Amino acid sequence: TLLGSSPSAQEPTARVPLDGRSVYLAYCASCHGVEGKGDGPAAEAMKRKPVDLTTIAKNNKGMFPRRTIEDVIVNGGRWKAHGSKEMPTWGPVFRLADPSENIPTARLQNLLFYLEGIQTQ
Repeated sequence: TLLGSSPSAQEPTARVPLDGRSVYLAYCASCHGVEGKGDGPAAEAMKRKPVDLTTIAKNNKGMFPRRTIEDVIVNGGRWKAHGSKEMPTWGPVFRLADPSENIPTARLQNLLFYLEGIQTQ
């Protein structure tokens, strides 16, 4: 077993993706859209339109604010929408999906690399 965990504790991990694009598609695309433009299928039902994730760097003087985006994903950060019922924070979900520290951390870091990679110039 992985890190001394029971096989049943590993089962959710097998269903939860690890690479950045898969993590994005599983957790973010329903609101932010497959391409990250804020046009996912759930967007219409939301009070506030999801952010276009491809313009994060453009809106921050060309720099991708990695720590800020990590804080938003894990804790909700300064954006009130993340952390609400409508737009959850994913840190606790990633931790529940796997009891080890390594897998949730890898999932988060891979998601951040993916988001950084889809930025428009």
